[in-house]
Amino acid sequence: MCNQCYRPSRVLIGELEDVINGSAPGLRFAGRMRPAAAPLLKKDDLTKAVAGNRRSAADLHWGCFDGTNVKASDDVLHLLGLPEGTTPAEDDWANAVAAYQKTKGLSSTGILDAATWSAMLKELPAAKFKPLVIPVVVKGVRLGYIEKTMPYRPFNPAGRGGLQIQFGFRITDAEAVRKAGFSDDSGRPPFRWIQTVEFVSVPNAAGPGFVRKHSEVIDPTTLVGMVPDAHPYYWFEELPPHAPAKTANLLIDNYVNRPALNHLCYDLVFEDQPGFKNAAATPGHRAYFNFETALIGINHGHPTRNTILDTFTWGFDLVNVKGNTETRLNHLGPGEKGGSATFKRILNGQMADFPTHCFASSGFSKAAVCK
Repeated sequence: MCNQCYRPSRVLIGELEDVINGSAPGLRFAGRMRPAAAPLLKKDDLTKAVAGNRRSAADLHWGCFDGTNVKASDDVLHLLGLPEGTTPAEDDWANAVAAYQKTKGLSSTGILDAATWSAMLKELPAAKFKPLVIPVVVKGVRLGYIEKTMPYRPFNPAGRGGLQIQFGFRITDAEAVRKAGFSDDSGRPPFRWIQTVEFVSVPNAAGPGFVRKHSEVIDPTTLVGMVPDAHPYYWFEELPPHAPAKTANLLIDNYVNRPALNHLCYDLVFEDQPGFKNAAATPGHRAYFNFETALIGINHGHPTRNTILDTFTWGFDLVNVKGNTETRLNHLGPGEKGGSATFKRILNGQMADFPTHCFASSGFSKAAVCK
């Protein structure tokens, strides 16, 4: 939901991003994969390296530790000579890092520390796009960052117009998160995403046409024609009864501790690929779609208390030009901290559908406010 509601959004040409100088997310290295390195570390050193990699993965975000193993992007695996698309054993990680360090004249500790990560970044394929970084701060203390992780670009399947977007939230101070009161007994990060959407199709001057203004809190189960799961978060946490198998990709577990295309690992990823029929843009007019997406800090209880931390706004227009429909990206940037008045108004009107949740942020009323 843009803050300039119910009128076409600005088109920011600079955000029409694509491959720059032949670089793109996920670009593979030339030549053959490096051979897997023979074990280098002795038992005691290996134990230290495993523990050190768990810490450095969290501190530097080169990988995600899921409690059992460390995951990283395919580009990082490739550079270390480890099989892509896998989650190697931690001993294999440590030995592969030690072998890489040896080739760079670094101390072969097996710990992917700051110096090693700096050397690797010089070799990893660069994904070049206009950055967007939003510090997440609570009471003057930074919890982490929301970051754009891939180009913001049009997506045009047959007969439709839309875009692709991905953001990640990475926690940089776990103690600050705890002190802020956010908790989740499921083992997931104590954060979620909530989104509102505005869709307007301008009427056709040659006929009655239609104007549809539609604002809602996204619950993915409604998008597949199912009974909502009574959960206001963008990614739902358990499949409702009789859910189609394809909806499993909306489970939040798919977006926790996940490497992104920019080689960093994020505690929670947001991604979307909205599209709509080109027919929504009538000749000489446009249809426009505006989104406001919020990072929510949660504290489970009775009810679950939600705090809006930071937001970003984005969207796209479908424009009919001489019978052809063009997709034009709207402005992408930070939204109002704590959410816009329109965002809160929508939640105020719909939170009665979610009786086990309330909002501790200011600007809420009725069923939405925490008593």
